[in-house]
Amino acid sequence: MARERNILQIKGLTKSFSKNVEVLKGIDCELKSGTVFSIIGPNGAGKTTLIRILATLLRPSGGEFWISGLSSKTDLWKVRNLIGYCPERLPIDGRATGFEFLDFYAGVYGKKDSDVVNILETVELIDSASRQISTYSSGMMKRMALARTLLIDPRVFLLDEPTSGLDPSGQRKLQNIILSMNKKDRAILISSHNLYEVERISDQIFFLKDGKLTTIDSVSEAFDDDEGPIIIDMTLNNLEDTLIDSIINEFQGTNLVSKGKRKVRLSAERTIDKDKFIAYVKEKGGDIVEIKYL
Repeated sequence: MARERNILQIKGLTKSFSKNVEVLKGIDCELKSGTVFSIIGPNGAGKTTLIRILATLLRPSGGEFWISGLSSKTDLWKVRNLIGYCPERLPIDGRATGFEFLDFYAGVYGKKDSDVVNILETVELIDSASRQISTYSSGMMKRMALARTLLIDPRVFLLDEPTSGLDPSGQRKLQNIILSMNKKDRAILISSHNLYEVERISDQIFFLKDGKLTTIDSVSEAFDDDEGPIIIDMTLNNLEDTLIDSIINEFQGTNLVSKGKRKVRLSAERTIDKDKFIAYVKEKGGDIVEIKYL
């Protein structure tokens, strides 16, 4: 079977929440099968809004999209059957075990127990399948949410901030799962603030700003030199997870790339004033040995 050229086509997609708030201003793009696409952009640019429209959870103000030639206007229910949506936070009943959670969806989508087992192995949760989900770590919860999407076996995967809130090890593990996913006759669309992640796993990158979507070759193209993105390498005598969490919460658009015993690497969507950054770290008790902006 020849590979389908364009699995997702978007034409003139707009979304307004009021007369004065137009979030999307005519989105046009085509996504080829077998490819991972990522969307980056400033906070409030409309990334989640676009993902939710493509997941058919929000109705656009104008425009249309097609999946495998099926229209979101005239074939809505058929389109929904081709979509797998994984939100940033998926409500999960913690009383269920991992197997019970996926087994429920297996029944809904006509899958077998063997399919559940295969998916649990894929997301590296087979050894934890009999445990209640309430005992899972944040990384395990993220992988369980992805497992649910994989079980549906859609043509288009929509992943909204799939690794947010995870430590570097958890981020890399989930990224590796995404990279290993079967992409034949499928497309994966990811919304992410993690610029390192976008560069690592994407075949194509889109930048969403001021309601418009443009194709870029690298994340650096999306920002002016005085805006970012940047990498911050920092060595401290007393590197604590609480300090890193505090920095990420204080400086929006900042993500953890890697962490060692004394060294941490952060990515930021835009330039952060160095003096302000250093002052904040010291205020929180950080004993800085060295800091570099890359």
